[in-house]
Amino acid sequence: MENRNTVFIARSLDGYIATSAGDSCYVTGPENITHLHRIRAHVDAVLVGVGTAIADDPQLTTRHVEGASPVRVVIDPNGRMPEGLTMLDDGATPVLVVTCPGNPVPAGAEALHLPCD
Repeated sequence: MENRNTVFIARSLDGYIATSAGDSCYVTGPENITHLHRIRAHVDAVLVGVGTAIADDPQLTTRHVEGASPVRVVIDPNGRMPEGLTMLDDGATPVLVVTCPGNPVPAGAEALHLPCD
């Protein structure tokens, strides 16, 4: 079996991943968003940091195209992920939170504990 890694970073024409106000949703056009959802339909997991999860409340699904949504993974070493995020309540696919042992994990997510110092 061939292993492949895919990285997709949306950025504006001037090279930024957020607007000057700090907003990061939709810095690209609708065609690019559809393409992103197409990519998601072909990968096993989508990875975001907890800062993105808090700031953007992303769904991380393939809702704009046909195909299965990937597992959603949130990197949260300090246990900051709040309850009530859309991905925790939509039931689309599992949500894994990578965190240190003893940190809280919100309802609707599964903890993946890594050793931390």
